[in-house]
Amino acid sequence: MNIAPADVRQSNFTGANIAAVTKSGTNKFKGTVYGFYRNQSFIGTNVAGLKLAKQPDQKSTIYGGSVGGPIIKNKLFFFVNGEIEKRVAPPLTSFRPTGGSGIGTGGNISQVKIDSLVKFSNYLKNTYGYETGSADGLPNAQIKNYKILGRIDWNINTTHKLTLKYSEMVGDDDKLMSNSAPNGANSGGPNTWTANARFGTNAMSFANSQYSFHDQVRTAAIELNSNWKGRFSNQIIATGTKIRTTRSTPGGVFPFIDIMGIRPRVGFSQLMPVAPSRII
Repeated sequence: MNIAPADVRQSNFTGANIAAVTKSGTNKFKGTVYGFYRNQSFIGTNVAGLKLAKQPDQKSTIYGGSVGGPIIKNKLFFFVNGEIEKRVAPPLTSFRPTGGSGIGTGGNISQVKIDSLVKFSNYLKNTYGYETGSADGLPNAQIKNYKILGRIDWNINTTHKLTLKYSEMVGDDDKLMSNSAPNGANSGGPNTWTANARFGTNAMSFANSQYSFHDQVRTAAIELNSNWKGRFSNQIIATGTKIRTTRSTPGGVFPFIDIMGIRPRVGFSQLMPVAPSRII
């Protein structure tokens, strides 16, 4: 681990740089497989005699494997590793509407009524063909990704060694809708755009108003190491990285609408003081 390296090759990090060296192939074929599993049953509910509430349903699975070996013994080697992760997490909010059957209890029950949400959802479906998703709490959050790594090592001769590497990570991560206010307004009061959040005691939203991050990170590198009988050495590295993050929503293309009290306003109009605010 390097905190403040002087080496100009070690950059593009914040805090500390962890130097990780991947495996490489050898003259013997070798492979590994592994898997991990966890759900709510693995989370304790009794701490120092204090009884905790039962954990909501959740699940995490990770499985992967690797294989490596010679292409040409003593000369050319390969190594490949892959991993898949899937997680089902509790809903991104613990609030439910009044009269609903979601997971919210006590102070986590919104003033927004379930019948109002259902009526509005039916109106959008019958009038515009838009599906709002569930009005009674959110489904479990989904997090999934896969990672692959491959490398080839070539012993050109006793002086030069060439390494080719490629890695890729692609994943999806569900997110709760934004609580930010337009036009620079502050959230959190009756005279502002939102009432604390778009999920809360004064606000509720639909499942298809949420969104998901789709992340892609791909890196390729070529490295030439040369050593002239210990007298001096040389290293040439060329690396290319492509990072792309996009957002998607399960609800398709449709205007985002905040309903303040009983009077609707779309997202780019002026602030409207209504208390208490109810947002759909």
